[in-house]
Amino acid sequence: MVDLTLAFDLVIVLAAAFIGGAVAVVFRQPPITGYLLGGLLFGPQALGLIHQTTDIKTLAEVGVAFLMFTLGLEFSLDRIKAYSKVVVVGVVVQIGVSTLSALVFSLLFGWSNTASLFFGLMLGFSSTAVVAKALLARGELETTHGKLASAWLIVQDLAVLPTLIILSSLGGGNIVVDLGLGILKTAIFLVATVYLGTKLAPRILGQIAASGSREIFLLAAMILVLGVAFLTSSFGLSFALGGFLAGLIISESQFSQQVFADVKNVRDLFATLFFVSIGMLVGPVFILRNIFLILVILVVMGVVKLLVTTVWIYRFGYHLRTALLAGASILQIGEFSFVVANLGLQKSFINQDQYQLILAAALFSLIVTPFWIDQTGKIYHWAREVTIERFPKWQHYFFASRVSEVGEESLQLRGHVVLVGYGRTGRFLSHALRAAQIPQVVTDLDPRKLQEPESRKIPTIYGDAEEEEILKLAKVKDAKAIVITHGELVGTKMTIHRVKSMAPHVRILARAHSDADVAELRTMGIYRVIQPEFESSLTMTHKVLDFMNVSKDDTESLLRKLRREHHG
Repeated sequence: MVDLTLAFDLVIVLAAAFIGGAVAVVFRQPPITGYLLGGLLFGPQALGLIHQTTDIKTLAEVGVAFLMFTLGLEFSLDRIKAYSKVVVVGVVVQIGVSTLSALVFSLLFGWSNTASLFFGLMLGFSSTAVVAKALLARGELETTHGKLASAWLIVQDLAVLPTLIILSSLGGGNIVVDLGLGILKTAIFLVATVYLGTKLAPRILGQIAASGSREIFLLAAMILVLGVAFLTSSFGLSFALGGFLAGLIISESQFSQQVFADVKNVRDLFATLFFVSIGMLVGPVFILRNIFLILVILVVMGVVKLLVTTVWIYRFGYHLRTALLAGASILQIGEFSFVVANLGLQKSFINQDQYQLILAAALFSLIVTPFWIDQTGKIYHWAREVTIERFPKWQHYFFASRVSEVGEESLQLRGHVVLVGYGRTGRFLSHALRAAQIPQVVTDLDPRKLQEPESRKIPTIYGDAEEEEILKLAKVKDAKAIVITHGELVGTKMTIHRVKSMAPHVRILARAHSDADVAELRTMGIYRVIQPEFESSLTMTHKVLDFMNVSKDDTESLLRKLRREHHG
């Protein structure tokens, strides 16, 4: 009779992922957190419903390879080029300081040097997936701090590659020799793989794509991922590293987008097995017994990461609020840290208890990430108000905005428009105002964004529009309107309060991301709240009704009805 134990365990694993993921979504947590909790609950150290943990972990390794594959597939220098001066060296410094801090911390508890090194490197990496989803949910992915955090996390992900090479080279012999051999093997394999891949892979994929069979194309892509992964493993390198190289091989080919679309669902399925398998290795009893130590690890990790990242970004001329929000986004332990932990366990550099402690800390860090990102802006505003009230001499050093040259032109403005934020929305609006010959003043927390309006002789102010000093320089009392384009709720509300107290006659237009934000801003009695997604849907509706030959009057009537229903 066929042994269906593995099939049963797969059903349980997927059920654990489904239940945990559904609960996480209900509580507005990332699904990854639910997968980890599902594995913890259904695993052998809790309910004990999963038996073939070795087979599940093998499938989970495939999931890691697919995760790394899509990372290599999506790799693009353009993503980090804009912030390369800040993030490239900054990530090296942050990982180095995080590793050193964790190294010292773990040595105090009697861990070996190698175990401490693995522990430190784990704490250095953050979760791109969790942060991206959290920022996207808040509508902040395209803000300055969102872009800085994204670029920082992408460089961190790339740092996984040399980290795996170094750690894979550690063994019982001479570390220097092992490391040198590891780098040499990797270099040879990388050159050979990329050369053969760029010559053969596009041709093979092109011929398969020409057949018109999407199933065959998907099979070819999976063979490519797993085949390169097995080759790297046979060279003594990481299985996950092979997945990254496979993605890198075809990242610049014309088939990269099709491969990504076909492999994405497979990746998500296997990656789910990976996260559930991680949760299976953590015991609830172990967490309860070590809860104090886990919380201490989280605090140490969070403080070090936050300080290093915030200070580093701030020293490049970004506003403290931008630096703080970007720094707060990378406090957690990321998914690729689990890859490092698995490698340490396989090589017996860390024991089972150390492994569980690391995973428990990672689990807690992922759970608190969305909450922490949500609260950071509020904490900044609270700290600034306390400083202004109780320690006014410190304001200049920590919270005062640095103001660029506004120019004599802005000092003479009356009846102008103040633009808060020069992202895509602000830029389009500024161009329209300039074409209509309407005077304007632009403010932003990113000094690089102000270079374009300055080149057009538009008065600019580098600073936080929530501060009275900046609004005075923007001549808000003499303005006709102020438009807040960035969509960050806490900052928008603070700016509205400040403008209303200084110039209650000025019309305020604000951008909002979600329906809840729209409702909250409307209670503040401003002139208009603009929700870009809703406005774009109205535009699409208008175009569809137009080519469907609906009369202009009926179209306008329907659009007015939709607007009334949406706005209540």
